Amino acid sequence: MISIQGIKKRFGEHEILKGVDLEIPPNKITVILGQSGQGKSVLLKMIMGLLTPDHGNILLQGQDLRDLGHDDRSQYAKKIGMLFQNAALFDSMNVEENVAFPLREHTKYSDAVIRETLETMLNDLGLPDIYQKMPAELSGGMRKRVGLARALVLKPEIMLYDEPTTGLDPILADSVDQLILNTGQKFGITSVVVSHDIEAAFKIADKIALLHEGVILEEGKPEEFRKSKKPFVQQFILGKAGEGFIG
Repeated sequence: MISIQGIKKRFGEHEILKGVDLEIPPNKITVILGQSGQGKSVLLKMIMGLLTPDHGNILLQGQDLRDLGHDDRSQYAKKIGMLFQNAALFDSMNVEENVAFPLREHTKYSDAVIRETLETMLNDLGLPDIYQKMPAELSGGMRKRVGLARALVLKPEIMLYDEPTTGLDPILADSVDQLILNTGQKFGITSVVVSHDIEAAFKIADKIALLHEGVILEEGKPEEFRKSKKPFVQQFILGKAGEGFIG
């Protein structure tokens, strides 16, 4: 689905990505692991088209993002949904207005079709009868679900998740992991999750990649990743600092 080829990116004197190569398989969940500051979110923003690589290419179904014109980029953007770390809801809008926002911005659907679409989406995600609630009235888990509903209403082919369980208690984090699994299965979506949560990665991933010091240090199916012979990979899995390792 997505081919990341030799991606490099620097900000000032700091080179964040030093040659990232990664294949994202279709209709699977790929988890990109790494410590804070390793460039995971930068990579997500490049997949979204919000940042441009200094070197290398990102291809979606064989189409190089660099070759897309303005209209093509608009169509490309509709293929991708994004769930931000804090759900990024509009605080001045209720749930109905938040979820309907992409439909009103990017389609010419009638009010009736928009209402039917958001009702179906909210019901699918276990959120009936909360249309008039404001974001401040929602629990952390409900905010995540509303943010996901808003991301899914345009029926994207790809869902990106930026540290979806950061700051959540274990029970709520587990419910978000299950939500990612269910979303991928129900909607047949290609999912890319960036995280530092190794336990969640083994729970939900079809493929795991570890981004470290600007490159993909290891990648593979969870059982392959777990058996890696590379010392830092094992340190990361076990949550232990090895000799000379700075967390």
